[in-house]
Parts: sequence; C-alpha cells; structure tokens
Amino acid sequence: MKNVKIGFSMAMNGEKTATFTANGKISQNQLVFTDDENTVYRFELSPTEVILHKTGTSLIEMTFQDKQITYGTLSTDGLQFDLVIYTKELLAEDGTIYLTYELLDGDTVISHHSLYVNWTPKIERKDLEQTWLN
Repeated sequence: MKNVKIGFSMAMNGEKTATFTANGKISQNQLVFTDDENTVYRFELSPTEVILHKTGTSLIEMTFQDKQITYGTLSTDGLQFDLVIYTKELLAEDGTIYLTYELLDGDTVISHHSLYVNWTPKIERKDLEQTWLN
C-alpha cells in the first residue's frame, strides 16, 4: 500500500457536514484513512462501483453504482437500518472519488448527499533526502 494525502468533503441537503485532510493508504483498489474522531473510512474502488465501509460510533456500508438504485446498512446503538441509495453521479478515477446520491424511502427522497475525496502521493522525508543525495 502507498501512503497518500487525503482531502475529504461531504454535504447533506446542500450543507457541508464534514471537511478534513488526513493521511491514508491506497492499494490497487482500496483507499483507507481515519478522520480526527477516529472514524475509519475504507473505499473499495472500481470504475463502475464504489463501496464505502465507515467504522466509528456507527457502522455504515453503502454501495454506489452510477444512475442505479443500490443498498446499504447503518448500524448504531444496537439498531440496524437498511438504506436505499440512488446514485446520481459517480466518478472514481485519477485520485478522485466524486459521488452525488439520494437516500430514498420508497419513491420519496429523504435527503440529498455529495461526497468528494481526492488523494495525492505523500512525499516522505526519506524520499526527499534520497532525491537530494542522488
């Protein structure tokens, strides 16, 4: 896994709910990082699907597929809620995840969400020193 620098932003119904930077790791198809509240975000990535596993005070698992209805779960305080998700837009490539989606109750939209994650290689001090020595 490679070390990366993460930029994260999330909004619900047009209001920002989280914005932060973090250090993370990426492998061929998985991005993992932790926020300041020790919530772990793990994204499984493919060009057509993103799966989010979020572990902290609550557990969330959500699957996103562009212009598709998919499902997820939210577990908190011993209760589990099933989620119905309509992904309006999905982009997962070139160091970026961009999602806009809605949570549904039947045909009724409960809430609108957007999520943006970007990452760049983290330059380690030892790598800089090696570059200067050569």
